[in-house]
Amino acid sequence: SQVYDHRSLAEDLKSIEIPDEAKPHLYGKAADTYKMIAGGLATGPIVDEFREIQKKHGDVVAYKFLMAEADGLHTTPYGHCINSFTVDPCPKHLECFSGCIHLTRSPLTEHTENLKKTRSRFQKLLDSIDEHPAPEAAKQKMKTQAEERLAGLDKMLATPIGGKVFPNGEDLSRPITKQFAGPFRD
Repeated sequence: SQVYDHRSLAEDLKSIEIPDEAKPHLYGKAADTYKMIAGGLATGPIVDEFREIQKKHGDVVAYKFLMAEADGLHTTPYGHCINSFTVDPCPKHLECFSGCIHLTRSPLTEHTENLKKTRSRFQKLLDSIDEHPAPEAAKQKMKTQAEERLAGLDKMLATPIGGKVFPNGEDLSRPITKQFAGPFRD
């Protein structure tokens, strides 16, 4: 589908070189993720962990970490996400603008247009809620949800290209009990 056809991203990634010492360790989505990190196009918990591992344990261990963890490079209709959906689907159902820590502002014009269209739809919804025949409690809930989403969309539109939209957002990819489990998480 054209929504997911991002040739300009692919062209950007082609121009970013992978160091020779990384090539035996990085291929597929991990190589693309490395290129996005190197090009400043990706942020989030996996990127932070990669950089921390690189500092503490060196490049080779960091490359191996990416190979294991970076199967989740996605270009959503709103921005870039480095989260693995191999085991679990997106917990936000690709409603990335509602506080997901994995979301990075993309340089793609299509993403900005999608954000603006989605914002317009939520604003129209918010403007029409008072006329809805639902009980007041239901209308208040609808208003709260629309206002939260509008705030997220506004925050995303205000985030600089390549920046973390919700740096203090939730990491919904990992349940709280497992959030810090694993060999590289303290």
